[in-house]
Amino acid sequence: MIANQSFNGLLENLSNNTNITDFLFVYYGKMNQDLIVSAIHMLENKLIIENFAKTLISKAKIISIEMLQNIVKHQQVHPEIFPYFIVGIDKNSLVFFSGNVVNTLDKEVICKNMDKLKLLKNSNIKENYKYALKNTTISSEGNAGIGLLDIVYRSGNQVNYHFDEFNNQIYTFNLQVLLN
Repeated sequence: MIANQSFNGLLENLSNNTNITDFLFVYYGKMNQDLIVSAIHMLENKLIIENFAKTLISKAKIISIEMLQNIVKHQQVHPEIFPYFIVGIDKNSLVFFSGNVVNTLDKEVICKNMDKLKLLKNSNIKENYKYALKNTTISSEGNAGIGLLDIVYRSGNQVNYHFDEFNNQIYTFNLQVLLN
């Protein structure tokens, strides 16, 4: 039995109420850098087979890398709840879903960042993205802090998120990105 109720709910919702015609990648379990490399290669090959445009494939790879890197770098390891990553086709668009465990402090930081990014107009996203690339430094942990901004920029701000509470200190961060 899968303890991650967010993942269970997503699977139920996807099977009952979705326009997704095909799933290109579905993964639930522990994640690491090797998995990211394999997932990106597999996704790229499937998108080529499905005849997606090269520009969409490039954006899909970047979004996938950022989503998976965020999971690997920022997840709270939990014995019952594992991260997930799903990519599906919705007509001529791609839909990405990810989820991972975060603590209360991370939840607050993510909410603040996501809410700020969601308020940006498309022209401001590009300006903020260029500014961040020029002026951001990499932290001692290897983070530049522009992963979510990159996802928002590449998707044209077609990003939704929510948190599901597991207990009073642990949440599942669920991210959905549409790319067309």
